[in-house]
Amino acid sequence: MNTAANSLAFYGLDNWRVNNRLTLNLGLRWEYLPHTYELNNRLANFNAATYNRAMAPLFNSDGSMNPAGPGFSTINGTPFYLNGIVIAGANGTPRSLVGTEHHDFGPRVGFAYQLDGTSSTVLRGGFGMFYERVSGGDTYDLGPNPPFSNTPSATNVYFSQPSTSDVTGESAALPLFPSSLSALNPYYPVPLAMQYSLGIQRQLSPIAVVTLGYAGTKAIHQEDSGDINTVPLNDPNRLAICGGNCGYNGTQYNANLDRNYPGWASISNSVNISNAVYNSLQAALSITTKHGLNISAAYTWAHAINFGESLDNPYDIAYDRGNSDLDRRQVVKLSYYYSLPFFKSANSLLARTALSGWQISGITTMQTGLPVSATLGYDNTGLGGNETSRADQVAPVKYLKTSTHWIDYSSFAAPAPLTFGNSARNSIYGPGLFNWDMALYKSFQLGRENAPRLELRGESFNIFNHTEFNTINNNFSNGPQQFGTPTSVYQPRLIQLGGSLSF
Repeated sequence: MNTAANSLAFYGLDNWRVNNRLTLNLGLRWEYLPHTYELNNRLANFNAATYNRAMAPLFNSDGSMNPAGPGFSTINGTPFYLNGIVIAGANGTPRSLVGTEHHDFGPRVGFAYQLDGTSSTVLRGGFGMFYERVSGGDTYDLGPNPPFSNTPSATNVYFSQPSTSDVTGESAALPLFPSSLSALNPYYPVPLAMQYSLGIQRQLSPIAVVTLGYAGTKAIHQEDSGDINTVPLNDPNRLAICGGNCGYNGTQYNANLDRNYPGWASISNSVNISNAVYNSLQAALSITTKHGLNISAAYTWAHAINFGESLDNPYDIAYDRGNSDLDRRQVVKLSYYYSLPFFKSANSLLARTALSGWQISGITTMQTGLPVSATLGYDNTGLGGNETSRADQVAPVKYLKTSTHWIDYSSFAAPAPLTFGNSARNSIYGPGLFNWDMALYKSFQLGRENAPRLELRGESFNIFNHTEFNTINNNFSNGPQQFGTPTSVYQPRLIQLGGSLSF
């Protein structure tokens, strides 16, 4: 598959110094971002609007489709079921398979205002709209779609006669079963992010500066994918499709017979319909002394909410709105640098050369953990799709925070068969991190002014060798002995020594 994408953008920017206290930054950008396309139009998409229910296939007793029935086309001697399939650049379908926007304008506005008429207290703010080119991964996913790609498979057949079943003895020239597809929704607006901030910075003294601010982002038209070809919620065979996981003891039912679009298996449909929001309070303090000590401290409290990249409930997108996978609520960062004052005035040349001039630096990180969902290891909905089922939450999450169990199993329960668990997406927060990284180094002058310089350096990561848990087992189906247990740790203490010669 040979793909191409062409982009075009125009922009203008002006920095306007209104007066001695106010400066404005004004800009505007226009983007033309057509979707990726295949150079030879050898790309197929499923468009639900073109699916003809009168052309639904005829199924054989083994779940295969009768190629002599409706919905089939023969291409180069091979029958394909193509009901709902559209071809790039044919019959009104764009080469890119989706529409193209021409009104993507992105304004940029910023300002800096000296509140007290001096540079000691400054108020800053800004707003911008930014459009994102879709990288093309969604287009590449369409590569296996028929009729341009065909990967037949066979099970329970004789090696000597692959067309003959070793179970029934029946032979078929070319058994055709419903295929899984990837699809792009024709409504595919360009993803947009709006970023905004407002902060105040004040110089407390000649050596100290403090900053306090708010920063946020709202993203719209974000990509989500979900199976649009599940079994309907009111289908009477859902319990038989779910099978033993739902306590059903009869013969398991073939979900392909009852899907929304018969003739196809799961259809993973990408569509830019979700949104995300991020809000944060940010504070920072920077101190620089004349004694060679520099300290910077930063604190962020934030909350990020979005939708999962893959929808777990194709019939209710709100079910998948929750804490972002990257929702780290609190972060503290300390960085420091100190030129050690020792032995600078030593009488011994050897002591001054070897022991003075050493510098120490480090970064200390304190942050809360990332969220995960309480998932089930089986399909509890009987929809026959690729959804991830979640457990029921029956009590507030109880955090044990031990080396054997991070959370208590009793906070959750298995949901009733054929139901979506009521626990929110990413309702459990994993372990945080409290880590120290430090370095000690010195530069030696090997001779006179222009002589080479040698730097010796020693670094230690996780210098105190704290055991820091990282991920936890979030599969409720694993039972009370495994669910909620730590499954990995951050790196142990690492020490490295090095040197560099510059000339």
